[in-house]
Amino acid sequence: MDGLKMAVEYSANWDYPVSVGGTGKVAHGWFGLIQLNF
Repeated sequence: MDGLKMAVEYSANWDYPVSVGGTGKVAHGWFGLIQLNF
């Protein structure tokens, strides 16, 4: 299929609480893609 495609993804990952050996923090991630098919 010819044309321009765009995609955006977001993710969030929560670590274990400090009380059980984790950091208690959250990691956020973004990914974007632009693709030209011809």
